[in-house]
Amino acid sequence: MALYKLEVLVPHYREALFGGRDIKGIDVCIGQTGEKIGWVHSLLLDETRTIHYLVIDSGFWFPKKRILLPIAYCRINFDEHYVSTSIFEEKEQINSIPTYDNSAIVDPYYEKKVIAAYRALLRESIATVEESEDNSSDSSVLPKLPPSTARCSSEFTDVDVLSEQSSDDYVSLQLYTEKLVGEKHRIKSGEISIQKKIISDIDDVSVPVAKEKIVIEITTLSNASTRLIVSETPLQDGEVARLDIYQEVAVGDTQASVHQDINIRKEVEQSVVHFQDTVRRETLDIQTHKNSSA
Repeated sequence: MALYKLEVLVPHYREALFGGRDIKGIDVCIGQTGEKIGWVHSLLLDETRTIHYLVIDSGFWFPKKRILLPIAYCRINFDEHYVSTSIFEEKEQINSIPTYDNSAIVDPYYEKKVIAAYRALLRESIATVEESEDNSSDSSVLPKLPPSTARCSSEFTDVDVLSEQSSDDYVSLQLYTEKLVGEKHRIKSGEISIQKKIISDIDDVSVPVAKEKIVIEITTLSNASTRLIVSETPLQDGEVARLDIYQEVAVGDTQASVHQDINIRKEVEQSVVHFQDTVRRETLDIQTHKNSSA
């Protein structure tokens, strides 16, 4: 199961989880002696907001030393602003815990090393208790062992706390679940091609034209009966009167002009696509078999 830093999984963790208070920076002390061993640098949670580890920074006496402290071995007191742990009896025991690289992923191999180191501390503590019991009947020397289930504080209303097993004999299983994830991909759904083409139509236009014509008017003079003396009248043969005649001729021609403006653009229409599918998850099927001889 993937683990995430507190500030990454829950950016507003102060308001969401701790009632506006900050768990980061709280001192971490040994429960039996009250000796300070470091302070809370961060928390590691899974996707369900279950706390697995406190990231403890003890750099003030172990340069750049950070370790993971299982939440089951901790008691958080927000009022007094400290975290008490019962797994350590002296601060030098931190040397036995694998160093946590702040940028590293908590993989199963590293986590097993951490759990093995804390089990060794528990066995050492139990051996010390048994030796003390052999040498003295005073039960007040018994060290405090971590409870099987530890709650950090009453403020952890939205967070479940992980319980650690202290037994050497156990089998760990990882249960997986599927969840439906919606993704979207950009694909080409079509193509549009726009071009201009010429359409021929029959158009007509009326043009008024004019032309000239000859009108000859002959007027008989009133003195037509008057006799003229030929010798006194200049007669001319072949005299011609000329007039130019004009007319208008209609000529058809075409002129180009803009009759429409075309603007082409793309617009995005938003919609929501709903889909459903079958998802699976693993669960436990516990079967107990009792020996017939028992």
